[in-house]
Amino acid sequence: MAIYGIVSADGSSWDTEPEDADYSTHEFYTRATNKHDHSVPASVRLDPSISGEMNALIASGKIPHYRTVSDLIRDAIYHRMHFLTHELNVGDEELRGLLAREREQTRLEQARARIEGIEQTLATCQANINDARARNDAWLLDQTRESLERLADAWNEPYRGKARAMLKGM
Repeated sequence: MAIYGIVSADGSSWDTEPEDADYSTHEFYTRATNKHDHSVPASVRLDPSISGEMNALIASGKIPHYRTVSDLIRDAIYHRMHFLTHELNVGDEELRGLLAREREQTRLEQARARIEGIEQTLATCQANINDARARNDAWLLDQTRESLERLADAWNEPYRGKARAMLKGM
């Protein structure tokens, strides 16, 4: 378990408390709505240089979780709220619980999106196989086979098994 705390000049730490076991600074929290699909708009004014850098980061695609400036801002707010509630002890257990639920909901939605993406890829592979056979297109069949081989190694079960079954049927 990671420990939060202040490190003094001599390297000793003090005023430490355990990090939440379910929180990570490395995760992205970009959900825009609650369980009822409700949201509230917010507006912030930013230094033009910071705004430009944020837009450049998003345009670079280096952080796929940041599709918009709003995604980046939501993630930053979430992380700062965690810091305030856990390190500065601002807020109450209700707010800590809300943040914990938000983390879990985000993880569940990311897992769902991953599965939906894998299933869509499998459907595309099957469509390619069917088209390649119908058209006698060896190139499309080879491309699909190569993709399935790469993907099967990266996927967990049952999707790895589905990909390997498609490969066997080719």
